Amino acid sequence: MGLKESLPMRLIAKAEGGYTDTIQGMEAAWVPSDAYFVEIAPKTMGLMHPANRQAVSRWAETQKTRATSPLSDYLLGAVSAVKTGPQIVLALDVQNSVQPHRVHQSLSQSEVVQKQKLDVDEITAVITSMKGLKLRVTITDKARGSLQVDFGKPVTFNERAAKGLLLGALTNLQTELPGVEDWDVKVSGNTILCSGDTEPDALRRILSMLEIPTTKFSSLKEQDTNEATGDVMARNSLAYFKSITKLTDDLEKNSKSSRGDNYWMDRYAQKIDRLPILHVDPDLLDFGQKTVETLRVMSGARKSANMSSGVRQSNIVSSGGGGYDGYNNGYRNSGYYNGRANARSTMSAMNTAKLEEAAGASSTKIEGFRRINNATSEMRRLMTERYNIEF
Repeated sequence: MGLKESLPMRLIAKAEGGYTDTIQGMEAAWVPSDAYFVEIAPKTMGLMHPANRQAVSRWAETQKTRATSPLSDYLLGAVSAVKTGPQIVLALDVQNSVQPHRVHQSLSQSEVVQKQKLDVDEITAVITSMKGLKLRVTITDKARGSLQVDFGKPVTFNERAAKGLLLGALTNLQTELPGVEDWDVKVSGNTILCSGDTEPDALRRILSMLEIPTTKFSSLKEQDTNEATGDVMARNSLAYFKSITKLTDDLEKNSKSSRGDNYWMDRYAQKIDRLPILHVDPDLLDFGQKTVETLRVMSGARKSANMSSGVRQSNIVSSGGGGYDGYNNGYRNSGYYNGRANARSTMSAMNTAKLEEAAGASSTKIEGFRRINNATSEMRRLMTERYNIEF
């Protein structure tokens, strides 16, 4: 990042409770939020998270010597796109990282594939040729986003199927974005392109992936460590409270899916952890910590459900000889119709296992939001009475 003026690493280290370091002859600061800041030049600062010192050292050396970028051509192309319009670009290079057998298995269970009567083998070949994806956000009087998925082979399915598969992938990855279901989808050659307006809550989720891992970076020089007056305590506490309620409201409002948002719960818990806490009411800080713990319990319930569901499905396949191997065995040994019946029975049992585990996670989520809402109401009343301002 380019700076208007130099910012000493010791200030960052002191404000964050970290320490200074020297990496490849460059001044650096490690901060407890698991990041390294490096002064590459007097007005140029680098940031790497997580704080793997060896990785930071090698990366800093390339910056110092201006060696050839270690980025792939795909990622370099995404970086160059920032100069031509969108202010935000997130790119993911996935070439040769997708396992065909896992894709085939997931697609075989996909409702989109079944409803559209798509050829699983054909779609698997397309998906496994994926090169990467780019999420662009252009901000004017409103935010407009586009998600581009690039493949090494022509996309052989239509826009409706493409949209269904993309939304399903976001759900499976626990990264659902509010409003994306209303975006337009186009299929052209080797590319799927989705675009549409990006609502503030969706933009907030996207920006949560771009946060600088420090709470005080933007105001280090103005950082006041003296005792707070009542007005300062009230103002900082109100800002802290509003930040938490905005984040939890976003999560609850967009929690329609029982299984598509635990990634955002983790991210928002991390955001709350990193909120500025200087001169914030101690009772409010306890409330924030309890909120973080509740969000992580809710997220953990979803992850546990996924694991339990996977174990149960594996046991079903192992005990019944079902699944895709069972389908093939049944087809060969029991005749066509018996083979199909066995496969359908196994798939039905596997789907039941998934639904039962998801229901348990959904109950935990509902209870979690109930507790957060009750605690929020109590804290709003307490803080309003204490500081005589409306929280």
